[in-house]
Amino acid sequence: MNNIVAYFLLNLTSSSRFPGSLNVDVNELCTSLVPYPKLHFLVSSVTPLHSVFNTSNLSRKLDYMFSDAFSANHQLTQSDVK
Repeated sequence: MNNIVAYFLLNLTSSSRFPGSLNVDVNELCTSLVPYPKLHFLVSSVTPLHSVFNTSNLSRKLDYMFSDAFSANHQLTQSDVK
């Protein structure tokens, strides 16, 4: 569980820790990711690029990664997105 929280915070704050043209604040990130006023809640999800336990199968298919990222089983919070 600590790895998931650390991975989430690492990716959330990486744009403010490193210089560059994509450097944005967390507040700017939230406002630029909201395309419509009714869609103002951000839900984080995690899909691993490889399994920590199974190192023999490091590559995953791209369509499985996208379906895992948008599935409710990989969300970091429980929410009803209906």
